[in-house]
Amino acid sequence: MTDDSMKRAEEIRSLPKILHDYKAKKQYLDKEIDFTEALEISKSRHPEQKDNFYNQIVKTTKLLQECSVERLVEINSDPNKKYILKSLYKEVNNIYKKAGIKN
Repeated sequence: MTDDSMKRAEEIRSLPKILHDYKAKKQYLDKEIDFTEALEISKSRHPEQKDNFYNQIVKTTKLLQECSVERLVEINSDPNKKYILKSLYKEVNNIYKKAGIKN
C-alpha cells in the first residue's frame, strides 16, 4: 500500500493506526480523505495512540482482562500482592471521582 499518498516512512509506520479504526480506514480507502486526515480521525477516536497515559491504561486493562485463575490464587495468598492490587483499585476510584465520572 505504498502509493503516492504515503511519501514518508513515518506515514507507513502510522498506517496501522488508520487501519485499526473502522471510520478512518473506510474513508481513507474510499479516498474521501487523505492520509493526514485519516490519521487525525483515528487518533481522535483512540487517545491511547497519541498519549502514553491512555496507552498505559489500555495495556493495564488488557493485562487485567487476561488474568489467569492461577494469578488470582497467587494474589489471594500473598498480602504484598493484595496490597499492590488494592492500591491500584484505590487510585482508579480516586481518578474516577476526580474526573467526575458517575456510575
